[in-house]
Amino acid sequence: MADRGEDFLWLDVRSPEEYKQTRIENPRVKLVPLGMLRRRLGELPREKKVVTLCKAGLRAYEAQTILAGSGFKDVRVMDGAMEGWPYEKFIEDR
Repeated sequence: MADRGEDFLWLDVRSPEEYKQTRIENPRVKLVPLGMLRRRLGELPREKKVVTLCKAGLRAYEAQTILAGSGFKDVRVMDGAMEGWPYEKFIEDR
């Protein structure tokens, strides 16, 4: 999606400490730790596709559930999470 120039937001739901250790250097990435997500939903663009990511995947799936339950229409999970980054196929529709 990034290579194709698609308009989307990468939502990183890891802790700030995890983010400092390793991250995707891209202006599309927004860090919102999972524990703060419900309080910060207003900061996220509802009109864009959102791709959630975390270290191994579990928090990204939880974030996807929170966003979908809050009315976000197109939410996906980054397959492989940061443990698999970087790799060629990194977005899987869920």
